[in-house]
Amino acid sequence: MRKLTYILLLWVCCSGLQQMYAQSPNWSVNASDFQYSMTFTTRLSVNGEYLTSTNDQVAAFVDGQIRGVANVQYVASKNKYIAFLSVFANTTNETLQFKVYDSTQNLVVSIENTIPFEIDANIGGVFQSFSIAEPPLSDAATLTDFDFEDISSIAKQITTDKVTITVAETTNLSTLTPSFAVSEHATVYVNNVLQESGVTSHDFSNPIIYSVLSQDEATLTEYEVIVSSETATTTVELLSESLSKVNQVPVLIDIEFSNEVSTIEISDFHLNNAVVSSIQKMNATDFRVALVPKSQGVFSAQIKEGAVLDANNLGVEASNAIEFELDVTPPVIREVTSQVDGDTLLFAVTFSEEVLGVDVSDFELSGVSLKDTAIEAISVLSENRFQLQLSNQFEEAKTIALNLKSSSDIKDSAKNNVILSTIESYYINPTEIVEVCDGIDNDGDGDIDEGLEGCTLSIGDNMRHYEILLAPNPVFDRVELISKGEPIEKIILFDIYGRDIFQKEVGKEMSIIDLNTLPSGSYVLKIFYPRNIVTKKLIKK
Repeated sequence: MRKLTYILLLWVCCSGLQQMYAQSPNWSVNASDFQYSMTFTTRLSVNGEYLTSTNDQVAAFVDGQIRGVANVQYVASKNKYIAFLSVFANTTNETLQFKVYDSTQNLVVSIENTIPFEIDANIGGVFQSFSIAEPPLSDAATLTDFDFEDISSIAKQITTDKVTITVAETTNLSTLTPSFAVSEHATVYVNNVLQESGVTSHDFSNPIIYSVLSQDEATLTEYEVIVSSETATTTVELLSESLSKVNQVPVLIDIEFSNEVSTIEISDFHLNNAVVSSIQKMNATDFRVALVPKSQGVFSAQIKEGAVLDANNLGVEASNAIEFELDVTPPVIREVTSQVDGDTLLFAVTFSEEVLGVDVSDFELSGVSLKDTAIEAISVLSENRFQLQLSNQFEEAKTIALNLKSSSDIKDSAKNNVILSTIESYYINPTEIVEVCDGIDNDGDGDIDEGLEGCTLSIGDNMRHYEILLAPNPVFDRVELISKGEPIEKIILFDIYGRDIFQKEVGKEMSIIDLNTLPSGSYVLKIFYPRNIVTKKLIKK
């Protein structure tokens, strides 16, 4: 009987103990017993899970005496479960300890962390709540990466409080969706609104503050996110329809900027041997400039780096340098040599510079008894040297003069027309050919050093050479003219425009020509013989 009574009593005691753990803790406090209070807006967590039942509770204790208790509540505006806990005391700095009741697990958990009581203090808020958790939650709140969906950033920098990103100039900043990474379990907000990486979009035309909240909500780190479009550097190109060699001014240059600019000034140019005479604005990006050379020769223009500002007030890159050459000197026939090849007479005509458009139609023959003598073909020896092929039927004596036609369209690369002149005259008979050879005295010793080779016409066994020495050439003041073999009748000097400068009767094999009063430049000297006329180029320095 006693044994049965003992067993029954033990069952009742055990049953009473189990029932105590199955019920919520009977936590209560009489606020009127205390003089002071402080409040907590808190969020509860057990084993990393937030408590979300209104049966869940938190209580504050001082040395085991309960000082406050609160149940979890749902705050719909923030979609968050929090507890508003009021704690009471009669003195400050008492150490507060906490316990949490997890109704789902039917478990009371003691919290390791403590906090001193502070009269009238308010700890935590609905957005950034005071964490009461076991184990404690992370307090890290760092933004570790920030980008945008489907957009490659050109540049990016993340500091402790700022994110600076540069995207392509064509990017629409008004609808960008950021993707970001933060500390583990931290959350991200804009204006206290939770952000979801890769989902939430914003207009980044202006800076936006992103807030990173730690898991325990104790740390809130703000980052100013600044997004800008890449400002492409404005480039500029100088173009012209004019040739590189010109004989007319001004030269028009088209200036094309890649972005809008307000204006350009003469001081924005780097000029060589040139001046800008006018600037015309065609539209927001294009201008036209008239460029005038200061003197004959090479002249150029270039826009300086940074001299012109674009619409973003940024300096424009340096332009290309555009270069021209003013050439108003027309080409002239500098030399003619000839030779006979069987029944063919060949003339090699050398111009003073490169010429264009040379063909058979540019030349004509004149003289006595030219029957059956004609220019048959022309070939190019170099850019300024051409060979003319003539039929050669020497059945009777004849004089041949090779001339440029008045209709000749031979020009140099600057489009200057060739100067028209009679080039050479030759007296030819069946047994003798007389030719004036264009000799050159290189060393100034009075002897012909070059020019005889290839200048002989031969028919039968009889042949005579006529040599001309013109030295010095180029000349500063006086030049000596020597003809070996036949007296000179007269000489006429022309300028490059074909104007008669002076004439002189000679009547002998030597003459002195005084050029001291003439300006520097190129001249043409015609030397008259009884049966021939020779044209020579003379340069005055």
